[in-house]
Amino acid sequence: MKKREDFDIEYNRRFPLPHFLSFSSKIEILVKFPRQPCNNRDTYKFIHLTAMQYYSCYVVLISSLFQSVLAGTLRRHVLLKSRVYSPAHGTLSDSEEQSRTNAVEAHMNGRTNGPSYMNHPYAEHMRRTLEERGLGEMAGRILLERKGRGLQEEDDDEEEDVWQPMRIKADVSALESRRDGSSDMNERIDFVVEIILPLTLSFWSQALDVVPVDGNLVIDNSQLANREYCGDSEFSKVAPSHVTDGIPGADLVLYVSGSDSSRFCPAGGQTLAVAVACNFDAFDRPTAGAINFCLDKIDVGSIGDPAITQDNVDVAIHETGHILGMSGNSYKYFWDPIAMEPRTERPLKASVATCVDGTQRTTVLPAENTMKFLTAANGQRFATIVTEKVATVARNQFNCQTLEGGQLENQPTGSSCHGDHWDERLFYPENLSGGNNALHVPFCTIHCH
Repeated sequence: MKKREDFDIEYNRRFPLPHFLSFSSKIEILVKFPRQPCNNRDTYKFIHLTAMQYYSCYVVLISSLFQSVLAGTLRRHVLLKSRVYSPAHGTLSDSEEQSRTNAVEAHMNGRTNGPSYMNHPYAEHMRRTLEERGLGEMAGRILLERKGRGLQEEDDDEEEDVWQPMRIKADVSALESRRDGSSDMNERIDFVVEIILPLTLSFWSQALDVVPVDGNLVIDNSQLANREYCGDSEFSKVAPSHVTDGIPGADLVLYVSGSDSSRFCPAGGQTLAVAVACNFDAFDRPTAGAINFCLDKIDVGSIGDPAITQDNVDVAIHETGHILGMSGNSYKYFWDPIAMEPRTERPLKASVATCVDGTQRTTVLPAENTMKFLTAANGQRFATIVTEKVATVARNQFNCQTLEGGQLENQPTGSSCHGDHWDERLFYPENLSGGNNALHVPFCTIHCH
């Protein structure tokens, strides 16, 4: 079944539908299907229906739209559409880039205070890199190995799966500090802490496996804004104990705030939340990030409405996805899971690139084994992620084995040269597409597909 947005119906003027048409009469309509990855042209098909089938289709459509209005789904669609496009993306992108630059420099020069791992699959590459720089002692601090094992224990460990569900914790200190005694503010904060965050953390914990941090997750303050804030001074201030002692039982910590700064929550805007990563381990995996909720955009009267709850959860999941690596800054830091080394050669080198908007700028691009620029049949330039797994999933999704990979948006919402989201036209309901749409209206369920 096609979604309503997936096609429009153009009526063939040769076969108008007079009001006196009988239900058994034949109707011919022309249906346009927009371009798909393996087909760069719009496709048109004539479909023959009886008048009964035609009317039935529209009864289904109108009924669905009416139910959507009653359930608040149409409102939710508008909220999500506007909230995903935050004017703060450019500012936070610069902040994340600075954190990543500081992280790489710290790891490569033995100055990091980040987490350590037991038997990390990428350990050999990191050890070799550090030893080449005369920092072998540093490698031993980051990469722990089990000692004193017998032969049988070694055989057992070879079969052990080191990848485990990601353990995510939320630090809500900054958010809790926004309580002002009013019932409305208390309800908004409770809504985030008790409903949105648990569902968001559960979603990503079930979706992603990581090599677990050995011991406490230590935050490296050299990667923080002003050495104390996660992402921005308007967001959470990292507790000193997280730098000295770390956070127990965590592979990722989300610092949750509720700043009403106009930089991130503009008056009259619809931005619900913004997010940015602020700490990275020796293998470029994000280990900490900030999410700032625009609390005044939470309608207290709608708390408890399942559609509005899902709206807020979807946006929180979307923003957490940016922290976890779906961002223009992150692609050049992807690792090859087979070769167990960075996909883009280090040290990173800037070059002049033609961006998807046609402008030229000096920037650091991912290697072509990660991302490529391509040109569509209509002349539009776009970027596509071409890693092996993304290419496989995209080819299977669209039943097109010649696809290079997953296409990114060609109208970036921030300062990215190539986009921070999947292309909305192709990946419409996907959570990390440019518009996190939630309107699912069944269109013409009888003989219209």
